[in-house]
Amino acid sequence: LEGLLPFLNNVRGSATANLNIAGTSDKPAITGSLHLQNGSANLPRLGLELKNIEYHITSPSVNSAHVEGKITCGDGTLVTQGDFINLGAPDWYWQANVFGADIRIITQTQLTANISPNLKLHADAKSIELTGSTEIPWARAALKNLPETATRVSQDAVVITPGDEVGNAKQTQPFHTNVILYFGDDVRFKGFGLDTRLTGKANVLKEENRQLFTTGFVAVDRGIYR
Repeated sequence: LEGLLPFLNNVRGSATANLNIAGTSDKPAITGSLHLQNGSANLPRLGLELKNIEYHITSPSVNSAHVEGKITCGDGTLVTQGDFINLGAPDWYWQANVFGADIRIITQTQLTANISPNLKLHADAKSIELTGSTEIPWARAALKNLPETATRVSQDAVVITPGDEVGNAKQTQPFHTNVILYFGDDVRFKGFGLDTRLTGKANVLKEENRQLFTTGFVAVDRGIYR
């Protein structure tokens, strides 16, 4: 798995399957179940240890599958519940609920944070859509300097050099978002002489044929500047 997922290491776990395979090589008909259990892995770039990874995929009928899974990170567990419909057909789609509380999302020297998401994911052949809300109940930012990611070019940016045509740019499946992000009661920032609690709320929106943009506010609450 580490060869397929190079951003993970120390991947462990076990898998069992009970599958019924019929049909032809051009149009296979697969039903049954697949279970991944006792999984764990490290995500070193974010300083995360993923534990108690379990995913159960059941396909009671051809061209459909139900997925339930969970991953523990920090003190919280991320839960996924969803369904694939019309697998193998042009009108296939995937819909899922993703939720949890106090899930560690990053552990680094300058930033440590937990999130509590309540999201809906919908994907089909045309686009991927993510909607819902995410709270940051706890975070500690202690910045001594701006990280390199502060000036990194966005992944959806397309750079056209002289002689290139827009039509030759690599096309990817559109990803749309409409997510409300808000700070909980224990989010603190320390850096550049400022020590403060942060409050705020933002709407992260990416619509068709529009660039990603964010509206909202971040406020300083009971801060000390030295």
